[in-house]
Amino acid sequence: MRLSQHMKFAVGVLAVIGCAIAQQDKLRRLKTVAVDARDYRLGLGLRGDIPKKAYRVRVGEDSLHLWDLDGDGRLTIGTDGLSLDPLPFIVRIPEVLLLREGQYRLAFRRDSHVRMTPDELDLPKEFVSQCATLTRVRMAHGKQPLRLDGPASKGCALHCNYLHLNPPSDVSMAAHDEDPKCRGYTVEGAAAGKWSCVSPLADVQVSLAWNAATIWHAEPVMDPDATAFGCASAHGWTLLRPIGGSRSIPFMHPADGADAVPCQFGPGGEYPNPVPGTAYAQTCGHPIFVRLKEGVGRLTGALVVDENGNEVAGTTSCPKAPATNDWPANSGCAVFVPSMPLRPGMRYRVTFAFEAGQMVKWEFRTRSAEDHRLKAWRYTPMPEVVFFDPREFIGESPTKQRVPPTPSSKPVLPSWVPKLRLGEIKVVKDPSGGWWYVESRSNDNGLLSLHAYGSGAEAKARAEEFAKIVRRDRNHNVPRELRDRRNGR
Repeated sequence: MRLSQHMKFAVGVLAVIGCAIAQQDKLRRLKTVAVDARDYRLGLGLRGDIPKKAYRVRVGEDSLHLWDLDGDGRLTIGTDGLSLDPLPFIVRIPEVLLLREGQYRLAFRRDSHVRMTPDELDLPKEFVSQCATLTRVRMAHGKQPLRLDGPASKGCALHCNYLHLNPPSDVSMAAHDEDPKCRGYTVEGAAAGKWSCVSPLADVQVSLAWNAATIWHAEPVMDPDATAFGCASAHGWTLLRPIGGSRSIPFMHPADGADAVPCQFGPGGEYPNPVPGTAYAQTCGHPIFVRLKEGVGRLTGALVVDENGNEVAGTTSCPKAPATNDWPANSGCAVFVPSMPLRPGMRYRVTFAFEAGQMVKWEFRTRSAEDHRLKAWRYTPMPEVVFFDPREFIGESPTKQRVPPTPSSKPVLPSWVPKLRLGEIKVVKDPSGGWWYVESRSNDNGLLSLHAYGSGAEAKARAEEFAKIVRRDRNHNVPRELRDRRNGR
């Protein structure tokens, strides 16, 4: 009788252990599917042809495609490819993959199964799921996803606590520092603050996406050499700390062939102000930049043209000619910031020309309010595009295609702006910078900042006066100066 009871107990324990192992270390079958290679592009550093078949596996809300890029009949980490639906880029398969369901270590049984072992993170599951936004942000631009690092995340949390106890008095770089004499100071928190992208946005997913729509913050976050990151969000602050980046490999942002790129600069803009005279560039279009190889000369021309042939006005800067003295190194990037938000669902072609005849050309498409299928645009590389190897800056002589002089830094309204039908006109205050500005929703349902002013009562009064001018004309719903421009006056 006792032996039988012991056997039942042993069997029960083994069953529990078996269930736990099965949940922790799951073997998933891969399904072979036919694909259209025109729907995909190879990420940064990958070369060759895209196969006509892939291996699909679903993990919670995420659908993955795995690609045998070298055609050896097996899937290999670091050599073969991974894509995440509905994003178009294929990147190298990482050892650790952060998804909305959790973070997993990958191993393959040839091309038939993938073993996904959960990575133990001492972090809330919902927070880990939110951090997976960075996986999508990087893969949307052809960069390999990063591993979420637990210890680095704890350091970020300590700095969030420090900022809560010692809030910065103004918009400055002080949000990155910790004073050993102040409450909440820790060595780990001080290190996290120094090397992190600090955002006054409480929503983790919004903050992580915001980084990619800036310049100084996007440059380290999109670093091809980065391997991991720490993240924390508390007390109205969010920190993102990239780990392992060399900050030396040239790349373009948005990536060549990128789809569904946001039209506007990140919410709240960016400090240091990349476009002097604006409210931290928050009324500008999505920034466009190339991180340069050391020794590349001055940016001598920047041309951005939409698919209808309309040139985009904006502000240029580079390390040898920075737009702001507050950030003279320009993060090692040649930059073009459109003066106004880009048009939704529009294909843009970019040409950057440098001293000594170097040139870089690429294209991307902006997000469409009507079309949420990212693969709707089948990308075909332009013959004149100059692709450069990740570790070698390759250019061609600008005599092959003349590049117009760099546009003036003075904003020039694109021809499509007067055609907008504006909704309710509001005077709002930016919570991060304290600037007053006028905003509305355009006829494509996109949020549009019409005009920005400084801080204080006088700036608020000017913003309200501008709003009155806009509201006064309900026939065309545009200010008088825009209406006169449209009528050719």
